Amino acid sequence: MVLFQYLVRTLEADFVPRHIAYKESLDWVIIRESVLNVLLGSRKLVFKMFVKNCISLLNQHQREVEDDISSKSASDLDSSLTFPLVEFEREALISVKKLFIMVINLDLIRKEADKLGLTSRADGLRNPILEVILEELTYNTIYLSPFLLAFTEWKWKLQIILLYFSRYQVKAALRTRRSDNSQQDLTVESALSMFSTEASAKAMVKMMCPEVAQLLLAHAYQVCLSVDGGSSEANDAAKMMGASLLEISCKFVLAFQNLRKINTNIQISQFEKEALFTAATLTRKLQNE
Repeated sequence: MVLFQYLVRTLEADFVPRHIAYKESLDWVIIRESVLNVLLGSRKLVFKMFVKNCISLLNQHQREVEDDISSKSASDLDSSLTFPLVEFEREALISVKKLFIMVINLDLIRKEADKLGLTSRADGLRNPILEVILEELTYNTIYLSPFLLAFTEWKWKLQIILLYFSRYQVKAALRTRRSDNSQQDLTVESALSMFSTEASAKAMVKMMCPEVAQLLLAHAYQVCLSVDGGSSEANDAAKMMGASLLEISCKFVLAFQNLRKINTNIQISQFEKEALFTAATLTRKLQNE
């Protein structure tokens, strides 16, 4: 794990300055020659397996952090032995997240370079990391909860959630390699609308596990709450939300009510209960203002 952290620091030291330089010049060569791009383009590296192993590592360390915190008393956490172990796990989580964010940014730059016609066949092709992550989380739902807890970067966390729901939407017309194939129309509001009636919720749970739906909606709502309305990211957040916080809160409560009507025995985690309580409380507060 120490070697992995060293690798991430090395990649970061090379990629971050190149990323800044690219923003100023739009010179694809700067990124193409980055250590990260060369590494991911190597035939010796099976990219999908690499990402899956990183997800497994992320989930493993997230669970270990949770277990360490829950099993130790406050005095134990202050001990000279336990504290370094917890910090080691946290550093491991940070390293994996940093790597994911760098690859996501690399994919965005590659996508932009494709549109501008700056790339060629010599640059090779691989699936964007978000697609690989989505595929792994879809087929190994046991990874979903720890991954969403560990992956705290709100924009990409929300993007993964929306992409997850987009798998159950009717796909648009076939797009070309150089076209924009992102799910720009899908927002938190439209995802919640999939559960806006008992009939629509019933149709959704035929395609996806209701517990998974609850988990994704709860994390999406958490992201909506966490974004500072006065920050520079507020505009991006508003676009991804697709509605006001009041509307999102109302639809969130309604979605859980409809899922409950379909299956009265459905289990709700503590995290989801807290999100539901917050949504109900916030709805009453905002409606009275």
